[in-house]
Amino acid sequence: MTSPEPPKEELRRMSFGDHLDELRRRLVRSLIAVLVCVFGLFPFKREVTNFYLEPYREMWDLAYGNYVERLESKVRDAGGLERLHATERETVEFNRRYAEEIRTGRFPMGEAWRIEVQSGFRLPWSLKSLSAMEDLWTFMAATLIFGLLLAGPYVLWQAWAFVAAGLYSQEKKVARGYFPVSLGLLALGAAFGYFVAVPACIYFLVQMMDFNQVEPLISVGQYFHFLFTLTAALGLMFQLPLVMMALVKLGLIEHRTLVVHWRYVLLAIFVIAAVASPTVDPFSQLLMATPMVLLYGLGLVFTGRVARQRAAAMPTMAAGT
Repeated sequence: MTSPEPPKEELRRMSFGDHLDELRRRLVRSLIAVLVCVFGLFPFKREVTNFYLEPYREMWDLAYGNYVERLESKVRDAGGLERLHATERETVEFNRRYAEEIRTGRFPMGEAWRIEVQSGFRLPWSLKSLSAMEDLWTFMAATLIFGLLLAGPYVLWQAWAFVAAGLYSQEKKVARGYFPVSLGLLALGAAFGYFVAVPACIYFLVQMMDFNQVEPLISVGQYFHFLFTLTAALGLMFQLPLVMMALVKLGLIEHRTLVVHWRYVLLAIFVIAAVASPTVDPFSQLLMATPMVLLYGLGLVFTGRVARQRAAAMPTMAAGT
């Protein structure tokens, strides 16, 4: 004996013109919100610049600390400061006197050139602008991205209000369940890129340099492109568990298939990491691939749960027919 079907939900009917008008209103409101946030950031150039330079400064501080340790090791190996060349003694004395101020940001940044000249550490504390407009264009790109992030909640609400009008209650419930998780994974991936991946990748690349052969010259535009590309790529890659669960729920792939063919999946992950990485060095590619492997494991947990729920529902469905 079959159970009666629930009454079909009726959706509000809208003509094609009504849909266009509604979409236009939502887009205009979203655009206004983004522009307000972008123009609101213009007076805060120093703060915005400091924010996107923070991963570089973190890397620089780590590299400079290692450089000071190497200098002190050289003094010990020589048997004392007086046994070094006069120029080397001046370098060691400058770093002993100012290293703490430099690393804590108390050194007068108007004299940042002294850090490069007198400390002997050739990695520039300040990024370079290779043209008169590069710093300005980088700042404008940053304000646009940050403006989108600040206006993001309102823009997403407008998008949801437009889409939700054409969804049934059950579909809205599913979307409300998945959407916050997706945003959380996106933010987690971007944070991993900002706080971990970007400083670590630049540090690795800098350590590969021999400053006597190649003097580092990092422009603010190149750095910002690297920062944005890596954080955006990691934010998208952190969606992997949800993508896997969606594919299993839609019946496009089976949980068992993901388990059995894990070797091919890992190979695909490393290929994707190599393509998505903004640099070709193996360290940054490994840094991108490692969280993807962990996320793949998390995705297997999610898809396994979906498979068990589906298996438990099969006898119930068979009994109802």
